[in-house]
Order: sequence, then structure tokens, then C-alpha cells
Amino acid sequence: MEMETESNAKKILISIPIAPYIRIEQELVTWLIKNIVHYNFQHPGRYKISYDFVEGKPISSVRNHAINRFMASEHDFVLTVDSDIVPPENCIDELMKWNLPIVGALCFSFQYGHPFPVILNKTDGGYSVIKNIGKIRLQECKATGASCLLIKREVIVKMKEQLLKETKKTMFYESKFNEQGEISCGQDFVFCDNAEKVGYKIYVDTGLHCDHKVDRVSLKRVNDLLVEQSKSNESAINKLQSTIGELNKSLSEERAKNNGKSRDTRKQEFTKV
Repeated sequence: MEMETESNAKKILISIPIAPYIRIEQELVTWLIKNIVHYNFQHPGRYKISYDFVEGKPISSVRNHAINRFMASEHDFVLTVDSDIVPPENCIDELMKWNLPIVGALCFSFQYGHPFPVILNKTDGGYSVIKNIGKIRLQECKATGASCLLIKREVIVKMKEQLLKETKKTMFYESKFNEQGEISCGQDFVFCDNAEKVGYKIYVDTGLHCDHKVDRVSLKRVNDLLVEQSKSNESAINKLQSTIGELNKSLSEERAKNNGKSRDTRKQEFTKV
């Protein structure tokens, strides 16, 4: 059995792209410091953690620049974490345990007034959110966000070769647009497409829930509250249906009883006649 030493520790770069006008969450900084202290000082030998804040605009350019900086380093893995994301405390350990080229934690985004988990499959003309997540801990999907995604170096190496061959440029992240100039495929979904083209599958650990802060609001908390409310509503509806069922049963029994009495009365009257 190979002993864990600093020389064979897997090097992980935590790359934090900062989108325009998005602040760095203090909770993310705290998470980062805890992981650096834990893996580099308290328990050295397993992983060697480094970090890289990358600023600029637009966000697709920032993400591409971040990946290029990772490739210029000697790290084995890059963990991309958006500046408004707070990963769970054990995120690095749990993602690394899967030993996969691409695996992410579950993140939430916001659309049409509701948060949704960013774990999708392809449908005709687009993408749809995978239902009933959580039943399968490690869920394969066709697309997820780049908000908390662990990527092995070999993925980027092969993707770069393919992109240079096809397009003569290395746009790992690049949004696609339709004829009306509207985004038809987001830049993080394009990354997933590019990975699939060179033979890699996308996985999400549905047991790892990141918190996404949008205008200081926790989307995870909003989602949890909506799920809670949905369960509460379902319980109320079930209770109402049960009560109505009992009332209907009671009413039927009362009617049957009254019909029986009515028949008895008619029998008595017929006998008298």
C-alpha cells in the first residue's frame, strides 16, 4: 500500500472565476482557508491545495483564462468554484473519492422565479432538469454548471487537442446563439458537450449540495423551503382528500340507512292497506 507523502500528494487547483459585478462570498473564503489549512498543514500528504482568483469579463472569457492558467501549472485537477458559491465542507474529499475525470457537486440556479438543480439531460431542442434527484447518489447527466466542478487534467488536454483540430482555437467555454441572437446553449453546457465529444461522461454527486448566493439570498435555502412547502401542501391535500372520503362514506351510509327506513315504512303502509 502506497503511503501518503507530500511528494505523491495529488495537486488540486481551486480556480475561482469572478464574474463581472459578482462579489466573493466571505463564506467561500472561509471554506477555502479551512481546506488549505486541513490538507496542506494539518493532514499533509493526501492533497496539495492551491487557489487562483481570476477576474475579467465576460464570464466565458474569465473561465477560459482560468483553464489556461490551470494548464500552465503542474496541478493534476482543477476544481472550478464560482465566487458566489459556498461548497459543503467535505466537498473535495467526497468528489475525489469517486475517482472520475469529471464530477460536480449539486448547485442551484434561478429561472422563471424558481430555483432549480443544475443537472440536466438533453431533450428535443434543448435541456430538461432531471427529476427525483437524490435517489441516485452519483447521477450521470448531459449537462451541469461550472459552479463547482472537479476536472482531471487529461480532460482538458484531450479537449484542447480536439478544439484546435476543429476550430483552430481553444474556447473551452463559449455560448452558442440562435438566428435571433439569443443564447441557445450556455457556455458551461458547451463545456460538457466538448467533454462528451472527446469521450468523457458528466457526473454529479447529488448528495453534495452547494449554496448559491444570489443578491445575498441562498438559493439552496429557497429550494429547501419550496420542497418543504410542497410536502406541506401535499400533506394538506391528502388530509383534505381523506376527510372528503370519510364524509362521502358517512353520507353514503346515512343514505343507505335512510333508504332502508323508507322501504320499511312503505312495507308497513302496504300491509295496512
